[in-house]
Amino acid sequence: MSKNQNSDFDIYHTLAKSMVLGFARLYGTRLASNTFRVAVLKHLVAKKEGVTSEFAVDSGIDDISSQEYNAFCYVSNVSLLVYATTLLDTFISESTKFLIMRHPESLTNEITVVFEDILAAPSKAALLTDTISNKVRDISFRSFLDRIKYLRKRFGLEIELEDDTIEALTHFSGLRNVIVHDQSVFELELDDQMSLVVKQKTCPLHPTPVRDEDLLKAWTAYRDVIKQIYLAIVSQVLKCEARPEIKEVRTALEFKV
Repeated sequence: MSKNQNSDFDIYHTLAKSMVLGFARLYGTRLASNTFRVAVLKHLVAKKEGVTSEFAVDSGIDDISSQEYNAFCYVSNVSLLVYATTLLDTFISESTKFLIMRHPESLTNEITVVFEDILAAPSKAALLTDTISNKVRDISFRSFLDRIKYLRKRFGLEIELEDDTIEALTHFSGLRNVIVHDQSVFELELDDQMSLVVKQKTCPLHPTPVRDEDLLKAWTAYRDVIKQIYLAIVSQVLKCEARPEIKEVRTALEFKV
């Protein structure tokens, strides 16, 4: 194994570890959220029975209404889905950028650099970094499956995804986009008389509902995609499949909840 391969592995492994930490943060947040939910539910039940604990009063739980609790559950779940999807989004972009930066000549037939940018660049390295960053940003607007296809085609990666993973990837990435870009309960339309009208299109309390089981399904699929990309790059590109650190990342991403 060459010195550069070792160095590149350390860099890419660091990127992968940051995703593992992101998911650890995610599951920790879910645990804290569920603990809070249980505390509120226990208090609401006790309150109906005419019992109010000193802790509930001191902590402020006594002031939380069932409507506020319902709102917390909704916003918490949609936020956790968005954050998890962002982790996957980030890792695919970082993996793409890593591969291109190792071999920038791979973009020869894909990008034309503006002459003004060449003159303005303080160095060749800065010009390449900016050019590659812009290319990766453009790719990031594609669907996850298209971006994985790009990795397969451009770098010859053998990334195999199960049908369930592909289905979940498509469904939950689309759901994330709806959550981020459209939380309106109403739809503006023009009627047959060309008058502006507003119609209710979804539930006022839960515009885009995300169930607890949806979170687990999405996170499982996302972790699998990250694992497959990581293993493909460290084994097929970097030829570092014997490095013991790989097992740490793989074990963390395969952890059963």
